[in-house]
Amino acid sequence: MSICNADSSHRRGQVDPKGAEDRRDKTAEAIREHSEPEGVKLWLLSIIFKTQNLYMKSFLFLILAVVCLKTANAQESWFDNSIKAINQAPIQQEKENGVRPNEHKKVGQWSPFIKQDMNEIWESLGLKGVNYYCVGEPEKNNDYIQRNDFKSKYYQGWFGVYMIEAKRKLFDYPNDSLNSVSFGNINNLLSIAVMDQTSWLYAMGDTSALTSTSIIESKESFQPVDKIYIDGHYAPVFEFQMNSHSDITDKMSDMTKVFAMPKKDYWGNQLSAYHNITVKGCYIYWYNKIKQTLTIIYGSGCSFATKDLKRYDTYPLIKNEILDMIKSIGFLNVK
Repeated sequence: MSICNADSSHRRGQVDPKGAEDRRDKTAEAIREHSEPEGVKLWLLSIIFKTQNLYMKSFLFLILAVVCLKTANAQESWFDNSIKAINQAPIQQEKENGVRPNEHKKVGQWSPFIKQDMNEIWESLGLKGVNYYCVGEPEKNNDYIQRNDFKSKYYQGWFGVYMIEAKRKLFDYPNDSLNSVSFGNINNLLSIAVMDQTSWLYAMGDTSALTSTSIIESKESFQPVDKIYIDGHYAPVFEFQMNSHSDITDKMSDMTKVFAMPKKDYWGNQLSAYHNITVKGCYIYWYNKIKQTLTIIYGSGCSFATKDLKRYDTYPLIKNEILDMIKSIGFLNVK
């Protein structure tokens, strides 16, 4: 089995945590001035549609999700209602791409897709696109999601699809070359996930997130471990590892309210906030010349050790679920 290894010595891009924190504080203060939930929703929607800053627009929808929890349909989970609120955001880049994935097959306890405009996050890479991702749903009667439960196989797990606009050359070689198996391709494509992970950790309050992940540095050659028929052709499956941090924390923020954390007395004796993890997962990619998009499907778990040196390794436990979801993905035109 071929594994692409990553270390934390390579630094990619910049994220401004202070600016992001200032925007969060100002928005939270304004929301506190609006006491009625319906009034807050209408006020937020009016601000969202006026806001040009994509980061701020996405953040405001996270706040809207928190408000919607107060008036959620009792027939659905509180987290699914949050996702519905987040996904109400009109993402212009989705229209620019002209295509999006359908909802993945319901496997295990993964949530529905959450969509996120990635243009600002990937700005330093010169890329534009949308991320459709999901995480482990909360267990029944729990007020936190399984992604944040270190005893769950979904701890720090991701499954998602990057849809990247490819109407121009994305890297230092023709887009057609993206369908070849090469070290350069994997190097560039993993950098996309690196920026995503780093920005996520910053948003969750990890101030050392900038150096927590890196693209692969190994000089060894590698080959795909499998191939999957998808979108009308066979795509190679690669497996990878990246050193990173968990986002587990007892810090209170709008992000941690939406992507709910268990209380510290549940995990604090066994883990430190933002403890080290090794992200382990798989990556599938292809360039569609007709649709002019680069598609990357990813899924991951992690390995880590608790304070008493008990080791966990979740990827083998969720790998088959991830592969089943990959095989279920189709694509819909967006106008």
